[in-house]
Parts: sequence; structure tokens; C-alpha cells
Amino acid sequence: MPASSSKPRASLGRVLDDLGATLLELVLGDPEAAEEIGGVVIHDPVDHPVLPHRALVLGVGLDDPDQVAQLLGELGLTGAAALVVRAPVPLTPAVRRAADASGVALLGLSRGAPWAHLAAMLRSLLAEDDVGAPEDQSLGGLPSGDLFAVANAIASLLDAPITIEEFSDFQCPFCERFHKDTEPLLRQYYIDTGKVRFVYRSMGNFVSGNIGGARTESQDSALAVYCAGEQNKFWEMHVALFANVLGEDAGSFTDKRITAIAKTIDGLDVNQFNSCYDSGKYEDRVQQDLKDGSAAGVTGTPGFIVTYVVNGETKTKKIDGAQPFSVFQTELEAALNEMGVQ
Repeated sequence: MPASSSKPRASLGRVLDDLGATLLELVLGDPEAAEEIGGVVIHDPVDHPVLPHRALVLGVGLDDPDQVAQLLGELGLTGAAALVVRAPVPLTPAVRRAADASGVALLGLSRGAPWAHLAAMLRSLLAEDDVGAPEDQSLGGLPSGDLFAVANAIASLLDAPITIEEFSDFQCPFCERFHKDTEPLLRQYYIDTGKVRFVYRSMGNFVSGNIGGARTESQDSALAVYCAGEQNKFWEMHVALFANVLGEDAGSFTDKRITAIAKTIDGLDVNQFNSCYDSGKYEDRVQQDLKDGSAAGVTGTPGFIVTYVVNGETKTKKIDGAQPFSVFQTELEAALNEMGVQ
């Protein structure tokens, strides 16, 4: 059983009382509806964190009204306390309806306030009130008691000024080339230094669909990585899948081989993984990835969408194919210079 604490936990109202003057504002909802906060969670559309009951969810980078409304609905099913998004909060009718129906309070993070600052303030409150049991996972697999990790994760990863979305296929040889040759350098110089947030997305049944026939190995490998993500093993599965490619639609990712690959990942509950995979739980997400990639102009794998903001204007660049690190470096340095970021 989770460890318990005799100390009172911070309520949402307490958080707003302490941080509302400079950092947070209540946009929609009742701050007293949630009696206590069970943990702080960063929303990640790819690698879902484990949600404690009454979670305070940080919607870093979330500004599309439809996405906000959808997430509010999902959080309502988990009993989350509140969702924080960057002000100005998009108060469309759909967002208002979703907030009312879900019972999840919607908060705005003041413009200009860094997520890392909010994390540090929440860390202080959490430490004072002992929010979250040490065994609970409340930040993408990080223990809720590891409060410095909470702040550092937000500061170094999700507050990154540039986001790169890779639309890829685990069967694609060019995607494998990028994974082996370019991705490690991107991680070393941009991702691990907090300049870039890197998001992997599938392209549906891209390679299998191009070859034709009844195979679904592209889709199935994408299902596998998302199911592993439920246990915070997304990137471990990502590496394992690329390490086990036999060729395009050559039987790399049959159900039997995917289970065998899952068994090689330390700490992965294979029974839980198989239950997720066999259910086809993430089929809609895999197809949505394909739709989003196509809408963004991605016509082959790998394709990359680079997003950043300059003076409130969102800008995007597209990089096609398994380009060498120097191509990414040129584009990223230009974007950083445009934003005035060193």
C-alpha cells in the first residue's frame, strides 16, 4: 500500500492563495471542489505519465482550444483537480463546456512566467505539505516525493523554446538511419541542454500501407511503443524496436516478435503491455498521428516539424528526410537566434 502522511495536503484553493498574485489565475471551475492535490503531473501527448488522484496537470505547450477541451474531458475521467495552461487561456464554447462537464478547474499561468518558476513554487508547497506518497508516480514516472526532479524536468525539457515533432515509422530504413546517426547528436547538443523538446509520432501504417497487402507492422510497432509509454518505457521500446528491424514488412513486428521485444525491456510489465497491445487501445492515436503529419505536409518518413514562438507568433519549419546533423543544427541555430536565445 502507498505510504501515508499525517500532514494536511495542499488544496487547490491553497495553491491559488499562495501563487495567484503573481503566477496563477483561476479561469474556470471551483478551487474548493478538490479537497487536496495528489501530485503534480506534466501532460505529455506521447508518453503518458501515471496520474495520481486529484492531480494538478501542467499543460506545457498546450494552446490549441480543441486540445485543451479534449484534455479536460480526459482528466475528468481520472479525477484530476486542475489543468494549468499558458495565459491567455483559449475560452471557446467547447473549452467552457468541457470544464463544466469534467469538474476540472482550468488555471492560467501568467504570461512571461516560466514553467520552471511555477514548478519551484509548487515544489515549495509540496515539500511543506508532503503532497504525494513516495511510492506514487506523479511526473512521467518520477516519484512525487522527488521534488527537485519535478522542477528540473520542467525547466530542462518542457520549457524548451523549440519543439521538434518527428513523424516516423519503425520499419523505415531512413528513420533508422536518423535514429542511429542524427538523433544522438540532437540529444547531446539540443535536447539534453533544454533547447529542444523532441516528440516522436508515428505515421500510421505508412510503410506497410505503401507496400500493400494485409500487413500492419508499421501500425503494430507504433501501438507497441505507445503501450510501453503507459509504463514510462516509451523511449526504451523506441530503441528496442529500431534494434530489431529485419526489413520492410519482413516480419520484424509480428505479434510474437513484439512480445519478445517487450520481454527484453527492464522493468516493463509484459502482461500489462500485452493487455494494452492486444486491445488495440492506441489505434485511433496512431491514425491521428498520420492525419496530423499529412496535414502538416509530411509526405514521407522521416519528416520533422520544427515549432517555435517569436514575439507571440508561432513559426514552423519542415525538414524532410534523414538529414545529417548539420542540417538540423543550421535550422535550430537560426530559430534560436531569431528568438534571441543563446
